[in-house]
Amino acid sequence: MQPRFSSKFEALAGHCRRGAIAFVVGLLCVSGMAQAADSEAEQNSRIDRLESTVEALTSELEKAVSGAVVPDSDDASFYGLGPAASKVYKIDRGLSLGGYGEAYYGRKLQDGASDSTDFYRMVLYAGYKFNDWIVLNSEIEFEHGGSAVSGAGKVGVEFATVDFMLRDWANVRTGLMLVPMGFINEMHEPVTYFGNLRPRVEQTIIPSTWRENGVGLYGTLTEGLTYKLYAMNGFEGADFRAKDGFRGGRQKGGKAIANNAALVGRVDWSPTDAWDLGASIYYGDSGQDDALLNGNALSTTIWDVHLQYQGHGARVRGLVTGSNLDGAAALNAAVLADTGSNPNNAKEMLGAYAEIGYDIMPFFSPGSGQSIEPFYRFSYLDLQHEMDGADVADLKYKDVHYHTVGLSYKPIPQVVVKLDYRNISSAAGDDSYSNEFNVGIGFVF
Repeated sequence: MQPRFSSKFEALAGHCRRGAIAFVVGLLCVSGMAQAADSEAEQNSRIDRLESTVEALTSELEKAVSGAVVPDSDDASFYGLGPAASKVYKIDRGLSLGGYGEAYYGRKLQDGASDSTDFYRMVLYAGYKFNDWIVLNSEIEFEHGGSAVSGAGKVGVEFATVDFMLRDWANVRTGLMLVPMGFINEMHEPVTYFGNLRPRVEQTIIPSTWRENGVGLYGTLTEGLTYKLYAMNGFEGADFRAKDGFRGGRQKGGKAIANNAALVGRVDWSPTDAWDLGASIYYGDSGQDDALLNGNALSTTIWDVHLQYQGHGARVRGLVTGSNLDGAAALNAAVLADTGSNPNNAKEMLGAYAEIGYDIMPFFSPGSGQSIEPFYRFSYLDLQHEMDGADVADLKYKDVHYHTVGLSYKPIPQVVVKLDYRNISSAAGDDSYSNEFNVGIGFVF
């Protein structure tokens, strides 16, 4: 019996041993599987964390690159330049891009007049900040939808300057520079002024956009008080014509005749953020030793005083400007003899305008970030204010009155939709000009 019991016991023990081994192996397998599962979950978690980190770094890199190349748009102005033109001065270093554009549809309310539509301007600002004191800034403009080769358009460099930022009160600017006069010539982005068309006063007596080659100083003398003082090549006076004031005499930096130079100075005072008061004066000879003028000088003086208020939803502007052209009669006689047509330039021109707009959007949707600004502008322009010698004024260009009423809607600060109606009359009678209605869009970035 003993051997048989022992044999059964051993057999049972063997089964138990094999069962224990199987149990241990099973535990080890389950433990391994659990560890593998834990390892896979941990690995997946690590991958998720890495992906989040990469996405965050990519987003920050995109912001850094975008911020360096296309800084955020705001309404801050640098020494009178528009918000987009000022962008390069707001970055630490590197490339800055910005621009603006505007297009409109116009209907002249006169029998036989054609409606028109024009993609008036598409502009690119490109600047480069080399370091904390040397800055390149430029504006390249396409007008009327293209170039002269493709139709009525043209392409030009509006300005291209290198600034040496030496002191707050004394910085040097050189290159193709905007003449620092009036409101529009330096700050002419469509979101900064009312109406689809710039004020005629600042297209003739101050012939915006007006730029010439030169060098100058600018800076801040004390808080709120800024100045500019430039030396530039003068006008080419032989191209002056009464209907456009000084506009035809601009040389625009292209192979400009520089026998005669000009000086221009400007001072602006801002006692508060809402107010700006200023004045500017230009003086130079426009004869440029032209053989047509037989060596006669064309001493040219232009001046302006201006006032602006922006606050509590209102925008108000006022500007008065005038000019003196010494030698106008001799110029008219010379051009008449050469071309058979009298340009009828005046010895003195005078112009002024005042405008007011008010944002009514807060009454309907306060805090929306949008604006609706009805506005009214009255302009007075006398391109024949005083004639020289025996020259007789052309009444079409004398005592011209412009009444402009309209609306500017900005869904965001960088985009504007404009509607305006302009009534025009002169000393020659109400039929000498066509009244007009315009609707358009402008943007800045």
